[in-house]
Amino acid sequence: MELKKIGLLVFMILLVNVASAINLQIEKETANDVIVSELNNPATFRFTIKNLGESDTFELYSLVDVSITPKEPFTISGGDTKELNVEITARESIKKNSEKSPGYLTFIYKIKGEKTGIQEDRITII
Repeated sequence: MELKKIGLLVFMILLVNVASAINLQIEKETANDVIVSELNNPATFRFTIKNLGESDTFELYSLVDVSITPKEPFTISGGDTKELNVEITARESIKKNSEKSPGYLTFIYKIKGEKTGIQEDRITII
């Protein structure tokens, strides 16, 4: 009997997590996807983010050696769309590697909601 109660509890927790998962539609328009290392110019994108889920406060970040702005959290109500100017600047380790082998860098960035979790997407810079 105890095992059934534990199983039911685990099922309910998983169901709640699925029901409140982040659900964003993200479109990226390239303004300038080239990082000029010598001038410290960032790559610039225009993100259009539609929140298909519940209202939440979100933040952008990446676990690779890039800096993404805006760093401040932003709120999108359920069903609403927000446009953001996003700048991506390479840190020194990426700049050094790109000097050795120039080309494209595709990496994962994340959008984290306070209540709804994390959604991942990919972006490519030169």
